[in-house]
This record gives sequence, structure tokens and C-alpha cells, in this order.
Amino acid sequence: MPGQQLQTEALVLTRKPSADRFQTTHRLLGPAWAACSACAGSPRKTTSTSAILDLFDETDLYLETSNEGRTWFIKEARVLLRHEAIGRSYDALRLASAFVTIIARNPVHEESRAGVYRLLQQTFAAFGSTSRPDLVYLKACTVLRATQGYIPSNRNGGRD
Repeated sequence: MPGQQLQTEALVLTRKPSADRFQTTHRLLGPAWAACSACAGSPRKTTSTSAILDLFDETDLYLETSNEGRTWFIKEARVLLRHEAIGRSYDALRLASAFVTIIARNPVHEESRAGVYRLLQQTFAAFGSTSRPDLVYLKACTVLRATQGYIPSNRNGGRD
């Protein structure tokens, strides 16, 4: 029985090797759907997807599931935009990773998913083109807090 399929654009928030070292698990966010995890490849196939996805990539994906969306597999992937410039600055990479971690760990309200998706696109572009990634992070967190109610925690429990 063929599984459910989905063709969509998505942003890559995280990338981790799965227990099967031949697959990679990605945390993805689409403009119309909540963040989900998807494995590169299929349990029935050993072939790789058409593109190797990296952090912060804007992609066009064909996803497939056979268990009502609990586990997604990337059937085909095409990178629309790769934000390579983020990796040229350690501070930009560190702060961009911190920002996507906030998004990946918290649910995005259904009515504001498209707005968060656009915010991520703008934030990735800004991280790649600025000499002050700290200001990009501060602004992105401020906009996210205003639109979603998120409050990024700091390491000292809120005490300065």
C-alpha cells in the first residue's frame, strides 16, 4: 500500500546522523506545516536523495510516510537556496544555530507558520551578510517573541 506523500518547500533546521549510519535525520519547517523530522532515504531503498541537505538550506522536497505522518522519509530533495555564507563566520554560525534551536524545540502556532518561515528566510539571509550577527540574533528573537511569545532563556536562569 503506497504511503501518504507531500510535496513542499521546507527549511532545514537541524541535521543529525540517525542510528542507521547510512541515513541522516533532518528537522524541517514548512511554510504551512509544523516542524517535523524526516530521514534522508527510504527504509525500502538504499539510494540517496538527489541533493545532500545542509543546515539552513531552503529546499523543495517530496516526502513520504506510511504511518500517518509519524515518520517521514525524504524521497527527493532539491536545494533552492544554500546559505553558505553563514558558515564563514563562527559567531554567525553559532547564533544562527541557537536561533533555529528555539524554533525546532517549540511548536509554531498554525496561523503564524508562514510568518515564522519568512522570518527564518530573512534571518538566514541577514546572518550571511552581516558583520554583526549578534544584532541579527537580537532582532530575530525580538520579532519571534513579539509574534509567538517565545522567551529565549539564558544560561544563568534569567539573572544578570
